[in-house]
Amino acid sequence: MSMSAGGSNGSTEVNLCIEQFKNAGVTTVIVGTDLLSMLLGRIEATTTGFEATWLGSTYPMNTNINAGPILIKSFGGTAAMDGQLGLTPVGDFENSPESASDCVDSWTAATGKTPANVAQVATIANICTMVRQYASAMAAAGANPTEADVVAALEGVGRFTLPSGVEGEWSADTHAAGLDMRVVRFSTANEAYEEVRGFEPLTK
Repeated sequence: MSMSAGGSNGSTEVNLCIEQFKNAGVTTVIVGTDLLSMLLGRIEATTTGFEATWLGSTYPMNTNINAGPILIKSFGGTAAMDGQLGLTPVGDFENSPESASDCVDSWTAATGKTPANVAQVATIANICTMVRQYASAMAAAGANPTEADVVAALEGVGRFTLPSGVEGEWSADTHAAGLDMRVVRFSTANEAYEEVRGFEPLTK
């Protein structure tokens, strides 16, 4: 499914996409674009009676279990998104906010604010962790590094743990920010993503 994130509800691009899927008898739609594209597609599908199984990638916010529901609700897509499946490396910050406390403390010290909700905690913690990995690698790359120096430094990071407890690895063998994924499904009734299957290695 290819739709620009800059579209709007009822746009010709979205309408045409769903019409083509419906006419072709498509039963499964795998969305490789962002959450807004997913939302527009689901809303249009619901409006036109196009029924299919929808799968979201881990592309920005598509299956972000913390921030996703807030965006879905703000765009009026709660009903349309019911049952959407997806893969995500994001853990449950509701149960383990302490794992992100160091990053959140740094953010609070810099901004003078406290996170408004668990979605903001997740965003702060994940971005902070990635930035710290990059900063460490750039320091190791030395002054005026070449592209090869940067690649070597990043691949030298090795294993690291994301705030949700999921491990990542940057090495010559893998560039994964999350080595494990889990399957989630959006529930309209609970306005949240619910776990369908627990974390499993990407290699499975």
